[in-house]
Order: sequence, then structure tokens, then C-alpha cells
Amino acid sequence: MIEKNISFKDIDAKLTKKWLHICVERFSVKLPYSIINYSIHNYNNIKFELIPNQNINSFNALIDKRKREIKRLEVPKGLSSTIRREEKKLGSYLITFRSFGNKFPNYIAIEGYYLANNYIVFYKTYTKDGYLLENPEVLNDNFEKEYTSIKNIKDNLFCIFDKRKIDRGFCLENKAIIKIKEKQIQNSYVSVHFRNKYFRGYIRVKAGSNVKKDFNFEKLELENELIEISKCIINGYEGVLSKIVNKVYKNNTTFYNAEYLWGYEKANGDIDYPIIIINLKESFKSPYIQQKDKGELDKIFNNILASFHKR
Repeated sequence: MIEKNISFKDIDAKLTKKWLHICVERFSVKLPYSIINYSIHNYNNIKFELIPNQNINSFNALIDKRKREIKRLEVPKGLSSTIRREEKKLGSYLITFRSFGNKFPNYIAIEGYYLANNYIVFYKTYTKDGYLLENPEVLNDNFEKEYTSIKNIKDNLFCIFDKRKIDRGFCLENKAIIKIKEKQIQNSYVSVHFRNKYFRGYIRVKAGSNVKKDFNFEKLELENELIEISKCIINGYEGVLSKIVNKVYKNNTTFYNAEYLWGYEKANGDIDYPIIIINLKESFKSPYIQQKDKGELDKIFNNILASFHKR
């Protein structure tokens, strides 16, 4: 097996002039802004977004606009589009509504808005209620748990610079952190989805105390165009790195889908956390379609991997 050593000193200064910083529990990865213009943060199935340069006036305007949009949703007769609403108090607002209207009236969105340090933290998740079911009690009970859980998120938002609170949760652009109170939560993850005119994809960092069951690098599917497996040390942390590249043919054009996966490998072949997954897909406008150097993909991946460290 090939051995590699990737470290922070290998980072391309041009590519990484500006970073998008994500972290989960005690692990951190940076993503070069040069390959993205769009991102969604997803932490344990809750989507988050930071909206900068905000104040109480812009916060109130955003909430009023959102309320009007939700009110216009068409839902079945006898139902209301808005289910619950916690009015804005000191820059905090939570609303629960039937987000897909008539199409899927039992799908419920829970949206929260929180103003802090000139940022609006927006967070959202989906659940179901018991509408359309003969025995709705179970789903209604699940809905109550989901609602209570996301309602408590505001109380768990802390500034990342409080070093006492960095052991659990995740950060957004090094500005905010979600602190998880429930000690039984395992296998936390944070994902960043991104796209630009050339690429779309995601980076996911998983952390926790559980082993990823039934995973082994040798079990990876072999129908891919290229599989490269190597021992890889990232800033002093030993692990195993796999690189998978698929060729996709569409409209007489060749596209490349690439994925890197890095994690600790135990003696029995299982992979322990943390795991970094980097997935990248080409778009129609990708310069790599025009037979340019495919090594550029490696450069992007290696720069992201090189930023991995404990915080």
C-alpha cells in the first residue's frame, strides 16, 4: 500500500487565500472559497446558514417577509399553513408550517432565526405530523420531540472563541458553534454542499465514538475508473485514504466524478472516526472536459485534506 504524508505546509497559498472553516466536535477542515460560491451547512440533519451584516431592523424585515410567504401557501381545506409560531423576542423567531402545501401536507418544516453578533443564524429541519394517517399519535409524538429539540437550539448557540465550549457541536465560518447537551448523541457530522460553474459536491466530516460498521476499503466497488488506496498521514494523524474516480458519459461528453475518503483504519479493517468525505462532480462547463490537467482535482482535494487538524 502506498504511503502519503499530507501536511498544512503543502497548502497552495493561491488556492487557499480565503477559507470556509467548518468544524465538528474537536476536528476542523477548511474549504477554499475559490471553488465555491454557494454552501449549505448540514449538522445532524439540521440545515444551517449564517447571514452576515444584520441588525434588529433587517431581522424584523426578514421575518415579516417570511410570514407573508408562508401565509400564501395553499393547504387542504380545514388546515392552516402555519402550525405554530413563537413570536420574535430579542432577535429570536421560530415557525412551524406545512412547507409543501397541498402537494405533501403532512411534511412539516421547522424554521428558526436567531440574531447574534451582527449575524442571523438560520436553521431548519423537516418532520411529519399525523395528518393523512389512521393512527396519527405516534407521528404526532415524534413531531413534538423534533419541535422541542430544534426549539432548544437557540439556547445552545455559543461563540466559538469561548474555548470551554468547543468539545462538542460544530462551527460555521469560525463565528458560531452549536453546543450539544445530549451526551448520548454519537456519530455527529457536518456537511458543506457547494457548487460553482465548474463543480458541485460536498465535504462531510463525521466524528463520534462509534466505528463505521461493515466498511472496509478493500470492499469498495471495483467498477470505478480508478481506485487508489494508500496509508495517509494528515498533519500527524495516521489513517487510510481512498480515491475513487468515475467516468460518466453524457451527450457524447465525458464527465469525472471524484471522491476522497479518509479515516482511521483499525486492525480489523473497520474505519474509526473521524472520517472526511470529499465528493466532487463536474458540470457541463468544467475545463477538465476540455482535456485539461486532471491533476487539478488532486490539488483541490489535497489542499482540503491538508487543512485537517484538531482544534
